[in-house]
Amino acid sequence: MDTKQGRSYCKVKGKMVGRGLLSKKILLYNEDLSQVLDVALIENMAFQFKVPAYEQKIYQLMYKCTEDDPFAILLPFVGGEGDVEVYVGPKVVTRGTPSNEALQDFLLARSNFQDDLLLSGISAEESKAAFKGFLKEQIQMNRKNIVSGYILKSFRSRFDESEYAYLLEQIDEQFRL
Repeated sequence: MDTKQGRSYCKVKGKMVGRGLLSKKILLYNEDLSQVLDVALIENMAFQFKVPAYEQKIYQLMYKCTEDDPFAILLPFVGGEGDVEVYVGPKVVTRGTPSNEALQDFLLARSNFQDDLLLSGISAEESKAAFKGFLKEQIQMNRKNIVSGYILKSFRSRFDESEYAYLLEQIDEQFRL
């Protein structure tokens, strides 16, 4: 609970900027349940949600450029730690809490790493191995926050059983998703 504000929820305030953002709705999505939790209207390029403050959890914002767009923009963020600011446009940014800063750092590092891999000219097998190494490093770096569990869960298919078990043991128990 946010005792400073006397609230049992955290605000997620967002700003949509850029061209091609035609829809007037954005969805709050729970990937674990494959369920839309809430829908917000985008007014004056802004939107807002409330999420419970009693537990840290990874949520996703889902935005489709048009109603029938098959490719949604998915933006993960950490709810439950405090108020979060989200900017969606040419770059997507989350900030406002330590966990969201860590998640943002991971997402940017992943994007940069993947861009570098594309330009490196190495084989597909070498790229897979390098990306797996990058993920292991990121899990280790974030082992004391929820981002480690998010990475391990999101990229589960990249690891064999023994690697997965080892990495899971490295993460603080409260962050094993």
